[in-house]
Amino acid sequence: MVKERLTKEVADPNDLLKYQNTIHLKTDPSKRTDLEVDYRERKCVYVISHPEYPGEYKVGIAKNWKSRLNAYQTSDPNRQYKIEFTYLTPLFRETEKYIHNIFPNKHEWVQGDLKEIIQSIKSYKSEE
Repeated sequence: MVKERLTKEVADPNDLLKYQNTIHLKTDPSKRTDLEVDYRERKCVYVISHPEYPGEYKVGIAKNWKSRLNAYQTSDPNRQYKIEFTYLTPLFRETEKYIHNIFPNKHEWVQGDLKEIIQSIKSYKSEE
């Protein structure tokens, strides 16, 4: 495709040869230079509760935890979902997976003591 465009744009076909050696295609994204070396996007790990499910907590991740809470509230006519905790971290996926592995869970909801869940989120360290 690049050769076709250059062929149309370059009058002399012999000039095309000098361009062949200077065309470099990259498929990987450029590295950001305006941020720290180990830059990773940060998202919130959040904990949501509902009074009908004592001892069970929704642990998930979101860029905007308020929007996520609103999504839960719209499905509940009494709007009883409550945000218990949010934690902004670049290790959001790893932290969520860790919590779901160490506490008994039903899909996205974990069972346990809220203080223990929060402490486990705060103290999570990557195994890298």
